[in-house]
Amino acid sequence: MAIDVLAETAREVDSDASRLMRDTRALLYGKFTLASGKTSEYYFDSKKLTLDPQGALFVTRHIVEKLDELGIRYVGGTAYGAIPIASQVALFSGLREGEPIRAFYHRRSSDAKKHGTKAVAEGQFPPPDEPVAILEDVVTTGESLLDAIGKAEADGFHVTHAMTLVDRDEGGREAIEAAGYQFWSLFRVERKDGVARVVWSGG
Repeated sequence: MAIDVLAETAREVDSDASRLMRDTRALLYGKFTLASGKTSEYYFDSKKLTLDPQGALFVTRHIVEKLDELGIRYVGGTAYGAIPIASQVALFSGLREGEPIRAFYHRRSSDAKKHGTKAVAEGQFPPPDEPVAILEDVVTTGESLLDAIGKAEADGFHVTHAMTLVDRDEGGREAIEAAGYQFWSLFRVERKDGVARVVWSGG
């Protein structure tokens, strides 16, 4: 299966997205086993994009714009792919005019903290009934994102939205929406005539 990065709309940002995906080498080709256990002929390495200065700025700006539109002031990041994203959202929101967006994350169960506060969750926590979005880097089946949502809700956080950089369109969106959460992705995988393309879907 071939894969490419396309600009799907006339907006100038599309060409920026395509260029960044290529320049940062965020898309890798070969045979990969995903976190879900599925195999794939391509792999989106989010850290290549989110830890690149221009990639981080591009991703964060669009996520913050969406969060502003939704009126969400707290985000949680899944460990570990979305921790840089959540951190960058908090920083970027504090540098621009307007109300800042605060961030937190939950450790994986296998990484329980054995020193200091021994906290499972780290960061700035929302007050009761404050809407929260949980961020992920890539969604395939939605299992890890739903797990992160479950941890946040177990702590009493009011999760309303799930957001990701890339939706691989392999059932994750449907699972998350079926669980009652609103879903949004910056990019999505689109398949046509045996070709998978990562296309711009944010904004």
